Amino acid sequence: MKIRQKTLLLIFAIILGTGAVTTIVGRIIAAHIVEDEIRDHLITTARSRSQAVLLSLESQRQGLEILAREAETYMSFMPANTPNLLVEDRYAIGFMLSGLALSMQEVDEALYLDASGRVVSSTSDRLLNYDASSWEVFADFAARSSKGFVGDIQSSEFGRYIIGDGAPRLVLATAVPVWHGDALKGVLIFLGGEEKLAAITTDLSGMGETGEVYLVNRDGYVLTPSRFLEDAVLMARIDLGAPSDAGSAGGHLQEPLTLVSTRNYMGSKVLRVCEPLPGVGWTLVVEKSSSEAFAPVTTLTKTMGWSLLGVVLLGALAALVISGTITRPIMRLHRAAEEVMRGNWNWDVSTAAKDEIGDLCRAFSKMTASLRHSQEELQRYSESLEIKVEERTAALTAANEELSREIIERKQAEKALQEARDELEIRVEERTEQLAKTNAILEEEIAERRRAEEVMLQRNRELAALYAIGQTINESVDLDQMLKNAFEKTLEILGIRMGAIHLLEKDGETLVARIQRGLSPEHAVALRDIRLGEGIMGQVAQKGEPTFIESLSDVLSSVRQDAVPLIQEHNLKSAMFVPLKSRGEVIGIMTVLTEGERVFTEEERNLIITIGNQIGTAVKSAQLVEEASRAKALEELDRLRTALLASVSHELRTPLTSIKGLASTLTQTDVQWDPATQREFLAIIDKEATILAHIVGDLMEMSQIEAGVMRMEKMPITIAAIVSQLRDQLGHLVSKHRFEVNVPRNLPPIYADEVRIGEVITNLVSNAAAYSEPGTRILLEAKESGGEVIVSVTDEGIGIPPEHQSKVFDRFYRLESGVARRRGGTGLGLSISKRIVEQHGGRIWLESKVGKGSKFSFSIPVATSSEVRKISASSSGHVSASP
Repeated sequence: MKIRQKTLLLIFAIILGTGAVTTIVGRIIAAHIVEDEIRDHLITTARSRSQAVLLSLESQRQGLEILAREAETYMSFMPANTPNLLVEDRYAIGFMLSGLALSMQEVDEALYLDASGRVVSSTSDRLLNYDASSWEVFADFAARSSKGFVGDIQSSEFGRYIIGDGAPRLVLATAVPVWHGDALKGVLIFLGGEEKLAAITTDLSGMGETGEVYLVNRDGYVLTPSRFLEDAVLMARIDLGAPSDAGSAGGHLQEPLTLVSTRNYMGSKVLRVCEPLPGVGWTLVVEKSSSEAFAPVTTLTKTMGWSLLGVVLLGALAALVISGTITRPIMRLHRAAEEVMRGNWNWDVSTAAKDEIGDLCRAFSKMTASLRHSQEELQRYSESLEIKVEERTAALTAANEELSREIIERKQAEKALQEARDELEIRVEERTEQLAKTNAILEEEIAERRRAEEVMLQRNRELAALYAIGQTINESVDLDQMLKNAFEKTLEILGIRMGAIHLLEKDGETLVARIQRGLSPEHAVALRDIRLGEGIMGQVAQKGEPTFIESLSDVLSSVRQDAVPLIQEHNLKSAMFVPLKSRGEVIGIMTVLTEGERVFTEEERNLIITIGNQIGTAVKSAQLVEEASRAKALEELDRLRTALLASVSHELRTPLTSIKGLASTLTQTDVQWDPATQREFLAIIDKEATILAHIVGDLMEMSQIEAGVMRMEKMPITIAAIVSQLRDQLGHLVSKHRFEVNVPRNLPPIYADEVRIGEVITNLVSNAAAYSEPGTRILLEAKESGGEVIVSVTDEGIGIPPEHQSKVFDRFYRLESGVARRRGGTGLGLSISKRIVEQHGGRIWLESKVGKGSKFSFSIPVATSSEVRKISASSSGHVSASP
């Protein structure tokens, strides 16, 4: 190819390449801009329409929820033996359903299922007496695994019965259970709302000529009317998989609110955005035709193509002119080079041009003259060199003959040396092989001995740990103390600080924390109670198999939501969950946790499982001891009945005798008493009547506690607020003592019945005043410790002997002392206080020394974070009072 042709092609290629790159880059940029605009528009549309759909469903569910709660309230006021009026009085429930259906325009039909799943009331007679007990939603309500349902039911047997012989259509149902206590009394159902959903999705404002919005179910079937296909509902179906290209479906679900290119239910190429609707299993789909979306890009591409064609034609014309100017001097140089190659050293290529080609021609002429002179010199040197070569060849021939003889002799010596070397290598290899076998045997023996030593050391460590745990377990027969000692020893052996032991309650469904270590008060309260099967701990207890998790951060989706902050705040790494068993029966679960980068080794995991088995056996033994103690308690019951008769008969006889005597005196007609004496007699009668009322109140309160019917109206409240309300009452009780209060206002709130907790505080302060001399100090104080608020009352009274301290919280128990006999009472105050504290999840105890005084304390768990938000913030400081 000639140089001029190459120049033309080069210039044409540069122009064409530059134009093509510009066109392609422009199209790509335009396509990205248009795609971003389409994505933002479709995502905004999907979000607004999905919110409208969810709002419509939620409003319908809330209306039905209100009706269900009113029905539950109605039934709660009915006596226990009253029939279920929502089932018996069908006209009343029918009238109520019809009225609510009329008030909610989107409701087509309303019906009520009784506890057996039969339709007992409906706004449509055709559904009466239908048995819907096989409906999956009703079964979930009966199993208490669902609190409400909103969704389509046309694919269920109940939905097909509702549709009847008509064409397939969307049947939207809203269902809420009606409870009476723990019993399912019925299910309220609304049918309808499809038109409102269709109105939301068929509003095509801003969707252009090809845009469309519709709902699909889990299987991809269209649930709302289509813009282009009349019979699309439950007939047309789309693939929700994210496509790998425009024409084929991929294998994974499309990400929410992600723009993808795919094909719709009619096979057309579209841009799609999907928004899943939580709780109903639907997906809202927003689509627009790819051709309409990218129409501006196509127009721009055509315009740039015509522009490129014009630029190419102009470039070709310019290339012809430029290539002629460049190639003519080069052709002259080419001709001169050919002449020089033929031996013509006198060819002239001089020129007057001042550009680079002119300089090249002048340099070529100088090069030709220099080559001519060099050629002449080379000819002369070649002639002299031939003579020298002949002389040097003769000398080299003689030297080669001598060298050949030396080479033959050296080869013979090298052969003998190689034979000796080969023999030496064979001997070395044989010796090396023998040494390798010997070393392998020695290394295997050493490795076996090390493994045996490691196994022995590990076994010794495990035995030492198990021995220490066994000694700790045997130190106490009390279940809580035994768990505390054993678990703290386990954490010490493992070198960790966080963990917990939960025991299964008698209902077989709830795990309750009996010992927790390393947790903040808020986390301790949040993880106190765990349902069987709930979260990882509940599942381990349900399956009864130990579970090891190497990285908790990888399984955050499987743990309870209130445990996620604990994992993140403490940087927890691994966890070991061991079910506590006795004779194959799961009675609890032990959890141990590591922080930072530490992970339990296999030996540690085996040791933890062994410790768990040992603790499980000890827990069962302690529970058996408690059961034996309860048997002794039955024997104690007879003694308490006798004590009740003795105590009550004595305590009632004294005030009754006074009232009877004074009343008889006042009613005598033969004696006239002056007004002052009458008022004195009436005051004594009033005082004795108050004592009687207090005794009867204690007995009634204890009977309510024993029967389990004492009503607790719990709410978030602080101890400071309770003490503040008791200020006057406490001041009256300790009017003859030095009464001090130290209750910080910034203590965390508790979830408690303020009246009952106030009764406990009043009982403790009253006892302190009764058993201590006037003028002595009585201190009421409170503090927070370990997720609990602890309240204490300290006096400087007579004290309680050690042999009586374990009995002071028993019913009808009183110290046999002069003070006790003078004070009177039923001996129920401390027993009632103990029961009230225990019903709040707390405990009560005492510390006392004879002659120095007593300190009574009780604890109440701190309220959870959700309960704390219900109480208004209070100012910081302390409550300090002195009556």
